[in-house]
Amino acid sequence: MTHTLMLALRNLQRNRRRSLTTLLAMIVGVSAILLFGGFSRDITLGLQTDFVQRSGHLQIQRQGYFLYGTGDPAAYGIRDYPALIERLRRDPQLAPLLQVVTPTLQFGGIAGNFAAGVSRTVMGFGAIPDDQYRMQQWNAYGFPLRPRAFALRGSADDAAIVGLGVARVLHLCGPLRVPDCHDAPPG
Repeated sequence: MTHTLMLALRNLQRNRRRSLTTLLAMIVGVSAILLFGGFSRDITLGLQTDFVQRSGHLQIQRQGYFLYGTGDPAAYGIRDYPALIERLRRDPQLAPLLQVVTPTLQFGGIAGNFAAGVSRTVMGFGAIPDDQYRMQQWNAYGFPLRPRAFALRGSADDAAIVGLGVARVLHLCGPLRVPDCHDAPPG
């Protein structure tokens, strides 16, 4: 064994330039693999953090929601959801793991300003602002990101945010007093 090791060491010293080039190629290769692995892991953890902050770890829908519920969310909502939330909070196995349990409503539809004779397809998201703010605080991986400000926090229960594009198309810039927004010219 020692004879083989000595032979290998002598062989490395015989052509030092080739040995150094091989060693440098190995160092560059390992560095690239480690760098790309870290980048890939950072992207994965960042996407997971963003998803949990926006949607949570677990979502419960009524059966058939994904097939038919997006077109009729009221018909596929969970009846008596406060009782379900309370049941989840009291569950002996789940309770220690829960931080936020909150209802949400997601829907698509057509919004219109009939006085102006315009309409537009929209996506809506209904949530309890304080619960959504608490979800945005989740950062188990310690990313150096500050949570986004949640504009509806502390507002009335029936408050809403209308996107700039929707306000512009529906001629609501003036009525809603949206800064840097101009209603579309009459067409």
